[in-house]
Amino acid sequence: MILLVILAGVHCQNHKDLVEEYEDRISKAIKDTDTYTLDTDAYRYKPKSNEIKYFGEFDYIVIGAGTAGSVVASRLSETPSKRVLLLEAGKAPSTVTEVPQLAGQAAFSDYNWGFYSTPQKQACQGYKDNRCAFARGRGAGGSSLISYSVYSRFSFYDMQRLSNLTGYEWTIDCYKKSENFTQTNADAIIEQSAHGTTGPWHVENAQTNNVRSDAFRDANEECGQPLRDYNTVFHEVGVDNLQLNKKHGKRADTFTDFVMPVMDRSNLNVSLESYVVRVEIDAESKSADSVLFTKNNVLYRVKATKEIIVSGGTVNSPQILQLSGVGRPALLNKFNISVVQDLAVGENLRDHVALVITMSHNVTDEGVDLKTAVEEFLDNKGVLTAASVDWVAFYDSTRGEYPDMELVIMPNLPTPVPEMDAKLFNFAKEAMADMIASTPPKVFRFLAILLDTESVGSVSLQSDSPFDYPLINNNILSETEDLEKLYTLINIVRNLTRTEGFKRIDAKLVTPKLSACKGSEFDSKDYWLCVFRQFGLPGYHCVGSCPLGKDPKKGAVVDPQFKVHGVEKLRVADCSVLPFLIRAHTAATCIMVGEMVSDFIKNYILFL
Repeated sequence: MILLVILAGVHCQNHKDLVEEYEDRISKAIKDTDTYTLDTDAYRYKPKSNEIKYFGEFDYIVIGAGTAGSVVASRLSETPSKRVLLLEAGKAPSTVTEVPQLAGQAAFSDYNWGFYSTPQKQACQGYKDNRCAFARGRGAGGSSLISYSVYSRFSFYDMQRLSNLTGYEWTIDCYKKSENFTQTNADAIIEQSAHGTTGPWHVENAQTNNVRSDAFRDANEECGQPLRDYNTVFHEVGVDNLQLNKKHGKRADTFTDFVMPVMDRSNLNVSLESYVVRVEIDAESKSADSVLFTKNNVLYRVKATKEIIVSGGTVNSPQILQLSGVGRPALLNKFNISVVQDLAVGENLRDHVALVITMSHNVTDEGVDLKTAVEEFLDNKGVLTAASVDWVAFYDSTRGEYPDMELVIMPNLPTPVPEMDAKLFNFAKEAMADMIASTPPKVFRFLAILLDTESVGSVSLQSDSPFDYPLINNNILSETEDLEKLYTLINIVRNLTRTEGFKRIDAKLVTPKLSACKGSEFDSKDYWLCVFRQFGLPGYHCVGSCPLGKDPKKGAVVDPQFKVHGVEKLRVADCSVLPFLIRAHTAATCIMVGEMVSDFIKNYILFL
């Protein structure tokens, strides 16, 4: 009995120390955000000399430990005889990435490359220089380190299109292979047979339910939206509690789930803070033989005997290919880069479109201090376990079978918009002042997302230097159809405010009073179209810059086995290969791509 009392006391002390440690780390992460400045280039990685040191030889080199790259490295190293090198420019995950509620802080830190678009003509007019923030993850885990961690699969419609394009089936089993699902919210609607429970990647329900989220769920049901698991085979319209990539309340980034458990494999070498300069491709054989990269400002060459897999993401992968001589001659010749293969690299950038919608309400919340929030977090509950999101509704503007729009409720965002968001999203001073002045004391927000947009942009080199960021012209809202769909979402929100569910919390749509839109009648359709152009954002679900397809003459960069057309020993494994937008958040499908590429390489094809 005495021993039990002593052990209980030790446990309590350890728990107290852990709570205090997390309090200190979280407070520091928030404080660091106040003084951090996002990078505008990659010159921190530039070598001090042009001397090239030899790093060794591996069977496979994976460039980028991001959402897909971590999967590829983990799966390829399952074969003990194959030596795998995983190169990553960023650093390992930390507390700021581990705590889901700190997604904003993570995105305003070294874990974000800090990309911005070129000045836009049709969107981002309320941001400085008309440039859209283009957050992409830099670190072991990639964008899974800074995202809202939403686990969302493509629709049956997307599945059919990809299957027809490649000649083999893309199925729900490809998702289930990676998934380790645990239902953690009794209110969630889950079709258990649709989920995997033995994979490395952890999925749990959001657990921050409150009266605003309850009202959102009830209002959607009143409007005819069924309660259903949105991650079934068909991914239909409906409303449900969000499924998030987390484990016991902590963010489940792909490096943590796929790579860290196997770091003791003797055939797996992980090199962090290693920035890839280019892939070296033999001009005669057109074979990718080695990679040049910098580490600690030293330039290295590493050779690959089997294959090189580029997993830099939708922005970095096309940049690496273009610097390596794969791309359009007109662009490469401009920078005196020898052309190895003429392909439409970077020409098909596509992204969802997002808009933050503000809602007023009459609910008074009891505040939660940081200590209480940490204690709840360590017990897998509370506000820190989700990045301000907990329920989602999917809609179909065409009244067909598959969703093309969604509303995600963010019930706990602070009022007014924090200064950090103003810096991260690059708000212009006047637009920010208008937004703050328009915001009532009690609000919650929707993240409205168009899942099927028509606008097409590009990613291209800014110079011949690998340390200059590429030019990103996302070109969102350049098509009228996308503006019309956003206005459809505004009308959906108006309909929700007429329901009993929203009336009980007096939820009302807040129309921002913007100086830039004063030429249109307030709250009219034209006025809202102006609002969209001011504050519409990329959805950070970008795809398509290295598209998959059988015919390079029709714009394909990689073939159905993800091999770069016309180049030996070189593949791309990330969301850049998706030739069109899927009607879902992209992380889960990016994981699927990583699994499929790994299986193709290992000749263990589950998909043929």
